[in-house]
Amino acid sequence: MIDKYKNVDFKKKIQDHFDKKQLKVNLDDFIPYSISEYLRSPFVYIQDNYCRNINGKKTLDYCCGSGLNSVFFSKMGSKVTGIDISKESIHVAKQRFKKHNLKDYDFFQMDAHALNFEDDYFDVIICYKSLLYLNLDKAFKELNRVLKHGGKLIILENIGDNFIFNYYRLFKHIFKSRKYLFELNKLKSKDLNISDKFFNTQETVYFDFFSIFGKLIKDVLKIKISNKLLNSLDVFILRKLKVKFLAFTVVKILTKK
Repeated sequence: MIDKYKNVDFKKKIQDHFDKKQLKVNLDDFIPYSISEYLRSPFVYIQDNYCRNINGKKTLDYCCGSGLNSVFFSKMGSKVTGIDISKESIHVAKQRFKKHNLKDYDFFQMDAHALNFEDDYFDVIICYKSLLYLNLDKAFKELNRVLKHGGKLIILENIGDNFIFNYYRLFKHIFKSRKYLFELNKLKSKDLNISDKFFNTQETVYFDFFSIFGKLIKDVLKIKISNKLLNSLDVFILRKLKVKFLAFTVVKILTKK
């Protein structure tokens, strides 16, 4: 197993991947409105429950990519700072904010394992679909350091607990001949428990089982199934019946110890 903090080649591979990805970016997009309706539930859940009182708050978009999520938090009045290992992603994020006429923001190319911020600096930290690329112990330690007491760390992560989704992603990566295949296909919900060393868990909510198949059916068969119905089924099986291993996405709300 490689150390994602120390392995220079791994970091370079990730940086190159996301640098190239920016060639296809649409600057008008921002989450959740730019993604399929079938994949919006976890984003909307966070926005409905944790974005009503962020006006004027210092928010760190941790591994911000091209600023898709940053735009929404800025539009809600938050003072957004974004960091990412990809130089091109940071460049595009700045362009996106200018396109949306947003102000009071900063974006920096930075290693997520070594944040160049003071202790207890941010009120809110959002981390969306990024932990897969990191040494979790190092990452959570830094996140704890820069988060204020009383602040919130909001995590949205795709997980590999469901063997159907897990093997689909594995085979998809195999056909693309990706290096570090297993390192990029192994994050499970239990791996996130390392956060317990640094944070208290306020809430853990699971999403996306039936909704994933709804998207697949629409994309392949061009048949649209009610997203409201699929979300209701997801709530019932993943949260009411607590069949958590079927979920594709988890949202965790953490507070500093």
